[in-house]
Amino acid sequence: MKIKTLLSISIATCLTACVYVNHETSKDEKDAIDLKAWANEYACEKGWNKFTNEYFAICFPDNWKLDDSGLFGSDVVLTNSNIETISDNRPFSQNINVMKQKESDMTAQDVKNLDEYASFNKEQLEKVLFQADIISFTKTSLGGIPAYKNRMTANQNGADLYFEQYIFKHDSHYFIMTFTAPIETSDESITMANKIMSSLIVNN
Repeated sequence: MKIKTLLSISIATCLTACVYVNHETSKDEKDAIDLKAWANEYACEKGWNKFTNEYFAICFPDNWKLDDSGLFGSDVVLTNSNIETISDNRPFSQNINVMKQKESDMTAQDVKNLDEYASFNKEQLEKVLFQADIISFTKTSLGGIPAYKNRMTANQNGADLYFEQYIFKHDSHYFIMTFTAPIETSDESITMANKIMSSLIVNN
């Protein structure tokens, strides 16, 4: 099911094999927008890099890598260059991914607004993740846009992970931005992760 796949992969970027969801943006849509002009309107912190598409821009430091190939259906995946070791001595990199979904795709689920979409997302995660534990689920804002913040832990393939999500709506799309890290190192990195996530700005 496309809807369930999209929601569940938003927090499993580096650990599970997922069904690819085609990127929605056509070449004609991209050609119709002056991305350079949009990018120049938004300045990042000195020494940071910037990713920009026709929907949003986000800044990230030099020691984070960018993948905008559409990996796992994401618009962008930012990965910390620092490699950690988790269960069974597997390598893991903390990551932030941003993905979007058309509002019209949720019609069949009878989801009509951000409140219902955020609740639907939380319910799906509790179903598909092993030992999912919601720490907090609260209303907030992101760059002045109404949003939900979902903090949770779960076990993915034997690894205990911490997840922090921002869920928001802009124009005709819902967005999910997710930070993922091993529980034991999440406290050390959450400040930087929040700095990156709070830099996201939508293209008005």
